[in-house]
Amino acid sequence: MAEPESARELSTLADWVSRLELEHEANKKDRSFGEIRTFARKLGLTNIGARTVVVGGTNGKGSVVHLVEQALIAEGLKVGSTTSPHLSRINERIKLCGDEISDDLFISYLREILTHEDKPPTTYFDVVTLASLMAFRDHSVDVALLEVGLGGRLDPCNVVDPAVSVITNVSLDHQDVLGYSRESIGREKAGILRQGVPFVSGEVQLPKSVLQVADNLECPIYQPFGQGSGDCKALECNKMKTPRLDSERNLAVAREVLKLIGGQTSDSFSNLSSIASLPGRLELIQRNGQNWVLDVAHNLASIDNLKRYLADSFSNAKVLALFTCLRDKNFNELARVVQGFADQMIVTDSYGPRGFIPDCSILSLSDSGVEYIPDFHEAFRKFQTLADPASVHVVCGSFQLVGKVRELLLNYK
Repeated sequence: MAEPESARELSTLADWVSRLELEHEANKKDRSFGEIRTFARKLGLTNIGARTVVVGGTNGKGSVVHLVEQALIAEGLKVGSTTSPHLSRINERIKLCGDEISDDLFISYLREILTHEDKPPTTYFDVVTLASLMAFRDHSVDVALLEVGLGGRLDPCNVVDPAVSVITNVSLDHQDVLGYSRESIGREKAGILRQGVPFVSGEVQLPKSVLQVADNLECPIYQPFGQGSGDCKALECNKMKTPRLDSERNLAVAREVLKLIGGQTSDSFSNLSSIASLPGRLELIQRNGQNWVLDVAHNLASIDNLKRYLADSFSNAKVLALFTCLRDKNFNELARVVQGFADQMIVTDSYGPRGFIPDCSILSLSDSGVEYIPDFHEAFRKFQTLADPASVHVVCGSFQLVGKVRELLLNYK
């Protein structure tokens, strides 16, 4: 097939990402998972010859992928991983043995997918997921780790049949798409389960909708907390102890995954806790004597985890918060929670296709320690001036905000 003139004119990865974004907006209403699966089969991506782990859930997916990836690399295995969203560069989303794929390789996959004569309507995430499967197939990885984007049942990661399925937890998020209860959200996330395939859950009390799907598919359930650790009967797993922080849950889930895919030494389990966390996940950066905590917490469950972390690690510190969120989040609800643990708080706008200009009328700006500064750079400059020796700067609410602040902190001279 001759390559379209518009495709030949694209030379940089940024050019292709711009095209990807345009196609996303044009196609998202017409997108069909059935057509995506058929397309993936035509591309030879439904069986890439690797042990595959599909990681779904509300929070902690990327961290579990990262922990398992690093442990397997230390074992000498070739590992491919895909996570989302990214903080700074789209290349972060696809890694081979822990390294981001190059611009040239990414472009080659985007070109192949976006100019294919049989390509159905696709979203941004569809295309990146298919590109990741191409990379894993072409580089003959031993293990492929796929982070589910939204839900599970209709997610592009669901075009493959995993050796292990993971649901880290089920909390309220993306309710406009997934439903307004844990039961409805759990039903969507359970779409990644397969007949007889082991299922690892970090949830202490799974929604009944998940248990029902797991039971119907005869999936061995592994929940790593309390006396019921290991392969257990679904309804008996509800008696287990809840981990205090998400990091504890993520470590335990990663350990179960490593056991199930096999071939790991005892060292890989003991070294899990020493693996550095993903950037932007309760990430502590120290600059000019100031403590900065960057966390992509963007729903009630993850912001509550951030609150517990601050109480444990900075119990005597003054908390200064910089916050925004995207359009599909409940700004008022999330801002109220952050306001509850912050001594001072600056709210700013978010940008891009999902950007949001907050209605701060619900916050009593005059007496609550909250200030609204629309421009990000102005908000960041003001935020820096709030420091004192007994304070901690906390940045949360969106990947976009955390990514911008992280770049500024790490590039500061």
